[in-house]
Amino acid sequence: MVHLQSIDYETYEYYLYMDLFYYKKGTFECGTPDLTTESILDYSLTEPVYVYPVPFDDEIYIEHYSSSVLKAELMNSQGQIITQCFCPEISTKITTDDLVSGVYFLRISNVQNGQCTYRKLIRM
Repeated sequence: MVHLQSIDYETYEYYLYMDLFYYKKGTFECGTPDLTTESILDYSLTEPVYVYPVPFDDEIYIEHYSSSVLKAELMNSQGQIITQCFCPEISTKITTDDLVSGVYFLRISNVQNGQCTYRKLIRM
């Protein structure tokens, strides 16, 4: 968790720009830190989203059964967006054959209302 007392103003701006998120080890809890109150806000989607396989190799599949259009952003461990796509259909495939082995994060957001959730993924 980021504490306001431990960072200076320039770093604080940088963290806001990077759109921080957290993943609590051993749980499905995730969200973004609220840097003004030092608490955690969880912007989870209201409808279930399935991401598989975990761990992944050359492809990631995203399935959702809502009428909403979802946006998926695959990020590396530094928070840089590697690829992004829109998921208007029930099933969407993301090709990942150009990625190296490691830990990645998938941010899935609802385009209409801004709700989002994160998934921690491992590339074999």
